[in-house]
This record gives sequence, C-alpha cells and structure tokens, in this order.
Amino acid sequence: MTAIPRSNKPTTFELYLRPSSCQALDEPFWPVYDWYSVSVCDTFAPRRWDRLLRYAEEARMIDVRAAIEKHLSETRLEILVFGPAIEPASHDPYIASLQRKRQEIRSRLVADGHSAAFGEEVVDPSLPAHLSDPLLQEIVAMGEADLILVLVGSPGSILEAQAIAGRRELCSKTAFYCFAEHKHGLVVQHLQFMRTFGATCELVTLQDVSDCHLTTTILAKVASIQVAKAFLY
Repeated sequence: MTAIPRSNKPTTFELYLRPSSCQALDEPFWPVYDWYSVSVCDTFAPRRWDRLLRYAEEARMIDVRAAIEKHLSETRLEILVFGPAIEPASHDPYIASLQRKRQEIRSRLVADGHSAAFGEEVVDPSLPAHLSDPLLQEIVAMGEADLILVLVGSPGSILEAQAIAGRRELCSKTAFYCFAEHKHGLVVQHLQFMRTFGATCELVTLQDVSDCHLTTTILAKVASIQVAKAFLY
C-alpha cells in the first residue's frame, strides 16, 4: 500500500492498494471495491489520513482463490498405481489397454506435482529373506499412501486387490477400476461389495480406457482427495 501526493498539493493524496486497479472518485471519501483492491482518492486534511488508511485496510478483500491455490500447490499426494505389469506387452486387448493406461496415469499425476509410483517400484530386493515377499512390501507401502489405484485385470492386480479387500484401513483409501464386461465375475462382485468398507469400485469399458475417460475419472478422484488432505484432514 502506498500513499503518494497528487499534483503538488501537500494535502492531496491517492491511496493505492494495487496500482494497476486504482480508481479515481468524484464522491469524497467513498471507496471502490473489486476482487483485488480498494482505492480511496480525494482531497482531505492530513488529520483525516489515518482514519482513511484504516478504513481502506478493513475494506480490503481476502483473495480466496489465491489462498486455495496456495494450499493445493503445497499439498502433494502419495499415490500407488497397481495394475498389469508394463512389460512384456500383452496380446490381450484388455490387459494391453491397462498397461498403457497405467503409464499415462502415473505420468499425469507426476506432472501435477504428486508422488506416484507403480507397486512393483516400491519393492526393495535388498531386504533380508524374511522380508523379501514383494506383496508384503507392497502392503506396507499401501499403508503409507494417501490413495491406492488398482486397475484390475491381470493375476497380479487381482492378488493385490484381494490383499487390500482383506484390510479395512486400506479399503477406505482405494479405488478399484474393473471392466464392465467382467461384472458378473466373482472378482468384480467381491470388489463392489468392498464399497461397504469405504472402497470405490467403478466399472469401465474398453472404450472408456481407450478414449481417456478412465484417466479423467481418476484425475477427478485425485483432485477430491487432494482437497480433503489440504483442508479437511
């Protein structure tokens, strides 16, 4: 905030909260509001300057958008993305679509500033034999994550989904994505039942995966969890 003389008269000032949006007024001592600034411009006696300065300070609006964006930019999620192994490329169109989608989803999450990893990337082969079970290590990592995404379709991802389904604390932060074509199968029906314990289970089609609808759905889910972490928990 800056007070500067107008013309050469010592008793004439213009109050700038933001120079780019200062407005001059014909009516004496009346402020103008906009989203970012308040301006008071008129000729007045020096003894009234302090009163006007206090009035302008009180009238300044809080920039809620900037505050929200600041908090969100400082809130990073730890996300695990499970699904079919990336290599070797599968000849099954369903598995192949999920292999490509896993890579795309992780790239998008990292680009948005989050920490995103595949389940197999957190496995530490240097641990001693009694801790070398990769599924055990993945379960430990799941406990540290903010969000768990499971693209269900391969034997490995089904095993990981089963491990999550047996632990209520993991269900509450997990989103399962299953093919609608498999909705009558035991696996999908069981994961849908896990909604009882807080899990999300959404059915997608092969076309959804190909057309990026799945990516859009997941990014919306991530955005809601980010808001919850930044402002609610």
